[in-house]
Amino acid sequence: MSMEENKALVRRSMALVNARDIPALEALHIEDYQHHDPAFPGGGTRGFAEYAAAFGGFLTGFPDLHVTVDGVVAEGDRVAMRWHWTGTHTGPLNDLPPTGQSVRVNACSIHRITGGKLAEGWVVFDFAGMMQQLTPAPAPATAVGG
Repeated sequence: MSMEENKALVRRSMALVNARDIPALEALHIEDYQHHDPAFPGGGTRGFAEYAAAFGGFLTGFPDLHVTVDGVVAEGDRVAMRWHWTGTHTGPLNDLPPTGQSVRVNACSIHRITGGKLAEGWVVFDFAGMMQQLTPAPAPATAVGG
């Protein structure tokens, strides 16, 4: 595939995330897809089913999650993408109960393409920034007894 076709494949995968079309998204990945993400338990997943289950946790926490692609570059079989996602925390996210807070989270990813499919992905997103948006800042300390 050309670099332009590789970029289109990655953009298509993000559109399918937004559409929640998991069967079509699966068709874009090799069976043994490897996903590397420090925000996932164990730092990543192996196989599309494991990836979909882990990603499903984010969709449970943020049912209105929406991805926006901010920039894409490609070289050879690799596609790098700068993107962000938005969502409202209305469901549980691991041990964090719903807060009702809306978030905007920046991310970058690199995708390896083989045989016209996504074979491997490395994702880093601003997990700390997300948590700051979800967790209210503590009230400032006040002097006692004047």
